[in-house]
Amino acid sequence: MKRVSESLSGLIVLPLLALSPHGHAQDVRRGGLLYENHCNECHEHHVHQRGKSHLHTRGEVWKYVETWQKQLNLGWSGDDVADVVFYLNERYYRFPAQGE
Repeated sequence: MKRVSESLSGLIVLPLLALSPHGHAQDVRRGGLLYENHCNECHEHHVHQRGKSHLHTRGEVWKYVETWQKQLNLGWSGDDVADVVFYLNERYYRFPAQGE
């Protein structure tokens, strides 16, 4: 019976782990807070409208967020970047995960 419960727990946990390349489960709420605290001053929601955007993939969003956090000397970890990218994608872009 223990094997069945271990298998079931794996089935439940795996879908919950939308992992970043750094192995961190992405947190849309945390990403939103980081974005609002550090990016929202210059970026209002209209800059993310798909028709006007020069970003076309999740990878491009990642590169953009990573570049700007370095420019602003925010010192974000890979997990921080992943959370902000996850937030932006969930809120505005809806790009599929790579390989989809």
